[in-house]
Amino acid sequence: MLDMNHVVTLLKILPQNTISRTLGDLARLKMPAYLREPVVTAFARMLGADVREAEKAPGQYKSLADFFTRRLKPGVRTFPGSLTKVACPVDGLLRAIGPVENGRLEQVKGIYYNVDSLLLDPERTSLFRNGDQVNLYLSPSDYHRVHSPLPGKITGWRYIPGGLLPVNGLTIARVPALFTLNERLTIYLQTGLGQVAVVMIGAMVVGRIRAAFDNIVTNGSRGRILDFREYDKPIPVEAGDELGVFELGSSVVLLFEPGRIHFEEVQAGSLVKLGQVLARARKKERQG
Repeated sequence: MLDMNHVVTLLKILPQNTISRTLGDLARLKMPAYLREPVVTAFARMLGADVREAEKAPGQYKSLADFFTRRLKPGVRTFPGSLTKVACPVDGLLRAIGPVENGRLEQVKGIYYNVDSLLLDPERTSLFRNGDQVNLYLSPSDYHRVHSPLPGKITGWRYIPGGLLPVNGLTIARVPALFTLNERLTIYLQTGLGQVAVVMIGAMVVGRIRAAFDNIVTNGSRGRILDFREYDKPIPVEAGDELGVFELGSSVVLLFEPGRIHFEEVQAGSLVKLGQVLARARKKERQG
């Protein structure tokens, strides 16, 4: 019988970044026109991706990576027109939702990690140490673009190099503090509900994370050096504006300041959709 702990140990010692970059390069190879429709259709069926929601027909995608990073048809998802509602930034699985207690974040039930290690940003960590979090998993079948959960301004970002362990059910339950080990890009938003951190976490076969608002490409042209930027003129965004894209599936963690929001009746383990309301402003925030 296969020992899952041995599988995880093997994944840790494999050259995760090299494998991911190589597979990413292969996925970006352009296919001959006559192969695009049958290959993309078969690939989407294998993944369980819904091609009916895609912006383009299967035959219009030039590579598998082109399909991975597909946009949705206009109107397939909608965002709440409100300053006080937190919208889901992705399609995916809601893995954890709830308070951050003394800097501890729930990875899965019974397993925790530290917000300090996740952000590696001492100036901002204190904002979220007793706030709230949402943890979302994007499977390979999901739409891979990440959108702003609220209107506001992008004040800066921080890129942290790391490994590219898978973030599926196998590893997340067996690798403590997994999200602090992988490469990640944190985008900081100033909103009507305070500061919000959107943490895009890379994973194996996610060859790149690309930002939509700046020339940021992780695990590619930026190399493996910690990098960050604070904007002198923050970049305005509306709820639903695109922040970035994963090339395949991964995870997103949202962090909120304490006392700003209360969650809707959504449960960990449920599937959620882009634009779905996850939380609302607390009463005092609405009055303010």
